[in-house]
Amino acid sequence: MTVEMGPPPAPCVPAYRWRLQDRTTVFGTWCPWCRVVHGYAWPEATARPRMAHCATRESPFCARYYRLVCLGELKDGVYAPTLAQAEMIAAVKRLSAPGGRGSAADSSIAAIPAYRLRSSPMHLAFWCPWCRDVHLHGAAAGDGHRVAHCDVESSPFRDGGYHLTCFGTAPSGRLLPHQTAHELLVVSKMLGDREAMS
Repeated sequence: MTVEMGPPPAPCVPAYRWRLQDRTTVFGTWCPWCRVVHGYAWPEATARPRMAHCATRESPFCARYYRLVCLGELKDGVYAPTLAQAEMIAAVKRLSAPGGRGSAADSSIAAIPAYRLRSSPMHLAFWCPWCRDVHLHGAAAGDGHRVAHCDVESSPFRDGGYHLTCFGTAPSGRLLPHQTAHELLVVSKMLGDREAMS
């Protein structure tokens, strides 16, 4: 008896949303192979796998489908965080793998997408939707657990801290993606969090 398998699940790619001058919302991802931002219409962009716009043959996404995972809102698509090719492949693996970063020992700690800052490469940073401010942490240690800088009582980070996961380089702290608490929850769960912020 032959069992037919469907196509493999589409990999998840980090993406961002922004508004055009006519108030149309666009969803896009930085492509390190052709070095441009590929944009898609919102909200259809997240509803189903999308055909990659990249036509560069070296790209693992050329003529393939992927799912866009929103990591926040930008002021404009030109400020999309950039990733090197190896960083994009690692980011896709982290977002696509069940359990993401995955050891059970740290599953109760929130996983947060963070960014190196072009204006301050010694730091990893993210915009916090609870205190509505940028949190800076030293980048020398790379990805991993940090003590929370958020002191808002309702913040789920206050007691346990968070696990920072680098998703490329942003121009500056002022131009970091602004994610909602819900988006942060969804991405944290994709990166391997099972209990935090519930």
